[in-house]
Amino acid sequence: MRILYLEDNPSDVDQVRRALLRAEPQTPGSLHALVVAPTLADARQALLQPENFDLVLVDMALPDGSGLDLVADMRLRQLPLAVVVLTGQGDEELVLAAIKAGADDYLSKSSQFSDQLLPTLHAAMAVFHADNARHAQPLRLLYVEHNGIDIDLTRRHLAAHAGHVLLTWAPDAETALLQLPKGPDEPARFDVLLLDFRLARDSGLSLLRILRKDRGLDLPVVLVTGQGNEEVAALTMRLGATDYLVKRSNYLMALPSVLENAFHRVQAAREQAALRSLNATLEHKVAERTAALEAAMLAAETANQSKSAFLARMSHDLRTPLNAVLGFSQLLALSPELANSPRALQQVALISDAGTHLLAMIDEVLDLARIESGGLNLHPVALDACHLVHDCLQLVGPMASQHQVTLHHEKAPPGACRARADQTRLRQVLINLLSNAIKYNRQGGLVEVTLSMLGKQIAVAVRDTGRGMTTQQQASLFQPYNRVGAEASGIEGSGLGLVIAKQLVEAMGGQLLLSSQAGEGSMFTVLLPAAGAAAPA
Repeated sequence: MRILYLEDNPSDVDQVRRALLRAEPQTPGSLHALVVAPTLADARQALLQPENFDLVLVDMALPDGSGLDLVADMRLRQLPLAVVVLTGQGDEELVLAAIKAGADDYLSKSSQFSDQLLPTLHAAMAVFHADNARHAQPLRLLYVEHNGIDIDLTRRHLAAHAGHVLLTWAPDAETALLQLPKGPDEPARFDVLLLDFRLARDSGLSLLRILRKDRGLDLPVVLVTGQGNEEVAALTMRLGATDYLVKRSNYLMALPSVLENAFHRVQAAREQAALRSLNATLEHKVAERTAALEAAMLAAETANQSKSAFLARMSHDLRTPLNAVLGFSQLLALSPELANSPRALQQVALISDAGTHLLAMIDEVLDLARIESGGLNLHPVALDACHLVHDCLQLVGPMASQHQVTLHHEKAPPGACRARADQTRLRQVLINLLSNAIKYNRQGGLVEVTLSMLGKQIAVAVRDTGRGMTTQQQASLFQPYNRVGAEASGIEGSGLGLVIAKQLVEAMGGQLLLSSQAGEGSMFTVLLPAAGAAAPA
């Protein structure tokens, strides 16, 4: 902080220096932040370059005049510097005169002077910057007053001490009403209304009642009165005044701050009302959207339940005649009459294969319906995943031979076999993955199965050397009935197997991961909780 100190007493200068040094002992050059001017002339010379200082510390009694003269000069020149005056103890009149002249704070030369010096200087700086920020915004004032002397005094005081207050005069209520909005939706020319209690042909309270009751204006209103009693104050506030001011001695000193406080109080109330209105609107919109979302969710749930019920009923109704078709096709295959007719036996075999395929598709639809409706019951237990993988490889062995695909199973490391899962559903998942790896492989390809430990999970990976998938195909792979381009390949499938496999694995507390590259093959990895891990919720 750069300080200009107006003081002719070397003892007082030394006391201030020591107080600053003791308060900020680690600040480099703190002694050099203080520039001493022993006379008013020296101070005025130094202030020809006010940018060299942040604050002026002023003593009252000087060889060539009073420190108040310097304060008045600074405020007349509107120098951007905070001012603190030094007074003796009990000099209330001197303090009041300093504040009137434009000082930001004062400090008495008491026994606590050294301790209070630096906090007082910082407080004065804060007050000065806050006032500057506030005064940067013009305040448009309409003053309704019939007394010309009061108008002149107020105008001159505001010009000297609150230049940001722009005063317009109205001699009576009728003139004021012509300059004020007729309703709350009309823009206002003024920020604050200063209203005298006694007007020439009416009272200020009557004008206030018109503004509040008839026109519905929330314009800040400060009522100034010479009758400083509680009854007048209570009546004023009850009729809707923002504040009131009594014409006591030096009341003009308090006028700018009262006007500013009234303006900011009404501004805050307006912002709060706007915020409440915005909150109410948002709450209404949220309530509407929540209701719409709940209705949509209810409709979707109802539709899903209806779909599940329909699929279950239709699947049951389809299985009955389909089982009959399969049964009679088996009887026909054993019939002696067809034993000598290879063509007929071939046609019967086609019927049986088609029926078996259709039955498998119906089972998949039923599984999907159960999963989506939450009706699938799982019974996770600790099991030997290595043994289960071996059984599944035995089951798909004939298919691999038919497609000329080699199956390879690497031996699992210790501890990689104990998984927690539903045995029936895990078998279903692995057979689906192995079947796909065989069906979509190339002739002479390879399907490799490995088991490993990944933290507290068992990983069962099924890798093939087939056609692989592009990034776009992988993104849509787990969508129901989407066979990612295999529809025209002649390979049987419904597009549900992987969807069901993924949901089954997740229902058992695991994950189904995919890694694939077009032209090089794919790898599906089933992650399951290890047998020692906590059971999934």
